[in-house]
Amino acid sequence: MYKVNAKIRLTVAGTLLALASMAPSISLAQTSAWGESYRLEAAGKYAEALAQIESVSPANEMTVTRAAWLLYLPGRFADAEKRYLKALEMNSKSITALLGVQQQQMALLRYGDAIATGQRVLQDNPWDYTAQTNNMFCEWKLSQWADLAKRGAAVSLRYPSDSSVLVYSARAESALGNKKRARELYARVIDLVPGHIEATVFNKAPF
Repeated sequence: MYKVNAKIRLTVAGTLLALASMAPSISLAQTSAWGESYRLEAAGKYAEALAQIESVSPANEMTVTRAAWLLYLPGRFADAEKRYLKALEMNSKSITALLGVQQQQMALLRYGDAIATGQRVLQDNPWDYTAQTNNMFCEWKLSQWADLAKRGAAVSLRYPSDSSVLVYSARAESALGNKKRARELYARVIDLVPGHIEATVFNKAPF
């Protein structure tokens, strides 16, 4: 077991202060449970951290979302998805919960479901970076090259210095047979990340 570093201690302290200021009805016992939960998470004791947060009663959106995260960390993806869905029932506008659901769907290799969930986020926030890049990853895994190329072109306009977006775009263009365009995109990747292995190997290959 390792000691909690100063940054984590400050995060825990800030969280406790925020909780205390949010609602006078939150008891010291409840804030103590939150603090202990963060301490246990930092020590890698996810089940114990989960037990602490589940001791907070009554359950609310914050506790359910945190429980979902603590289920995700040890790889309990199906259980985590159920908790995020429960949080979404409590607040249908929660982007945090939607992205949590998408994260579990990706972990469970349910890429089509993950794309659909990402699109729900994008209805409210069209250029949400996490939803867009998650959808790009899923389109890549599903070999949906035309969709990936279209999304990549649009997203790279908003995040022009993001090498990951350019790599996805280059993969799509290559798969569609647009080798020249793929080379151009990989060249931009190399400008941003000199020595990028995938981009360098592709641009040195004869076509």
